[in-house]
Amino acid sequence: MLSRIIHSSFFGRITYAFSANIVVFIASMLATLLIPKLLGGNIEQYGFYQLYIFYAGFIGFFHLGLCDGIYLREGGKQYANLDKKVQSSQFWLLSVFETLVSCSILIIALQRSGNVDNKIVFAVIALSMFIYLPRTFLVYILQATNRIKEYSFIVILGRSAFLLLLLIAFFIKDLSFKYFVYGELLCQSIELCVSVVICNDIVFTKPVPIKEGLYEAFENIKVGINLLAANIAGLLITGIVRFGIQQKWDIATFGIVSFSLSVSNLILVLINAVALVLYPSLRTLGPDRLKGLYPKIRSYLMIPMMGFLLFYYPLVLILQAWLPQYSESFQYLSILFPLCIFSSKMNLLVLTYLKVYRKERTILKANILGIAVSIVSTTLSVVVFGNIRMAIISILVNQIVCCVYAENVLAKQIKINVRKDIILEVCATCCFILCHWFFYGVVATVLYMCVYLMYLFFKRKDLSEIRLINNSNGF
Repeated sequence: MLSRIIHSSFFGRITYAFSANIVVFIASMLATLLIPKLLGGNIEQYGFYQLYIFYAGFIGFFHLGLCDGIYLREGGKQYANLDKKVQSSQFWLLSVFETLVSCSILIIALQRSGNVDNKIVFAVIALSMFIYLPRTFLVYILQATNRIKEYSFIVILGRSAFLLLLLIAFFIKDLSFKYFVYGELLCQSIELCVSVVICNDIVFTKPVPIKEGLYEAFENIKVGINLLAANIAGLLITGIVRFGIQQKWDIATFGIVSFSLSVSNLILVLINAVALVLYPSLRTLGPDRLKGLYPKIRSYLMIPMMGFLLFYYPLVLILQAWLPQYSESFQYLSILFPLCIFSSKMNLLVLTYLKVYRKERTILKANILGIAVSIVSTTLSVVVFGNIRMAIISILVNQIVCCVYAENVLAKQIKINVRKDIILEVCATCCFILCHWFFYGVVATVLYMCVYLMYLFFKRKDLSEIRLINNSNGF
């Protein structure tokens, strides 16, 4: 059955998406490894760069749900069938609104007293908002209508420009974080220009009258606001703890923790390649096929991801040799490294399925639960105990709680039982952390390998099904 569900065009889109995300992955990996090195080991400068990345993550929420609403409403449609006049009105309304917001934030940022580097961070964020959100609108249109080839071209061009800037950085002395944040701004501008060229029949089409455009914008925001709120809440699950760390400790400590998070989140770049193709494809399937497909995709994702943790120690050896100044960061990496498992499952599988079933409120509830846990854990770890290790543990715990709740709700929706799988994954993750907490190096790796073999034993039935699918060329 799976071979009938997933056809060649699906894999064609995944190929394009992976091509784009491999470039993004390479750019992200090189940024993670090279930028700290190019800054000459100046952890404070790296901290300001990470501060920009942290706050820039909230830029996407200033479209007020309009882009999310279009993505949900237009998902699965053909690009040629879109009402270009209506979409043109949405693009220009968003652009005018973001221009006003961007100017307001820029004025406030420039008038702020205090650290000049902080001013620069917020000024660049304001300019980035003016560029990034119109680009996001057009990219969402391409994703929703399965024009993955065009989307991939935009991403590849933008990230290739960033790779070129990294190359040029090798020949510049006395680099500061400003070079990289200005570079991000330039790459976003390139992506916007290319998006406008590709979607010129939307951008330069005469829009519908303002009254009709505002009504359509209201409808999009009404649909997308729950998903927007859920996304904000999802970002705050980790963001609250990071903000607490930034306020309690210095910018260098914030940079060290952010470096660990950057390493652990690298794998998400590749996972997102599948996620952006999966949603519009799943929208075309019936309930029975959706139900049957979920356990298979889950096994394909989680079995390799649990094994991925075996690469932790070799990765640490490489990072220690490359960035000895960040030795403190590697102490936290054993706690944050498993974050990629639950984030991957949440982003690729759980959230995608909940969007297909239009359960944006469920996503919001899951993330609100995560925020509640995050507030409590941050208060205890940062305010009460002032313990940085405890704060870092809470980042992983918050993500696990959110993911487990959302998947349980989804499992009830499609009437499947994933409780045993969840328990196995959480137990294996705890074993990984404990192995690297009380032991180190080869011993810890061998111990976790034994845990992983036990995990595979419990998952032997799923492994047999995967082999059958592969032998039939179904996946």
